[in-house]
Amino acid sequence: MKVTFLGEAEADVLEAATYYAEHGGGGQAFLAEVERATELVRQFPFSGAELAPGLRRCRLDRFPYGIGYEICADRIRVLAVMHLHRDPASWISRLRRRATP
Repeated sequence: MKVTFLGEAEADVLEAATYYAEHGGGGQAFLAEVERATELVRQFPFSGAELAPGLRRCRLDRFPYGIGYEICADRIRVLAVMHLHRDPASWISRLRRRATP
């Protein structure tokens, strides 16, 4: 199944990668971990924890981030890549705003 990132999710990734690059040189490692997690979501879309009906999250292994996504008929849409220390309610509200009606 194809995985697509919304523009805001791409911005989330770039912002975090830039932060890690500027604070210890981990920007490339962060990008590699996002790629690994994205491939996991592509192969096993229902393996992510369900945060709300139709909204799932896959946690990154090496960084305190998760990928928020929804499974559509023909693709998986990544809606956000967010820090895990954010309030879970903010995750759900942000994902719902982005999800397909």
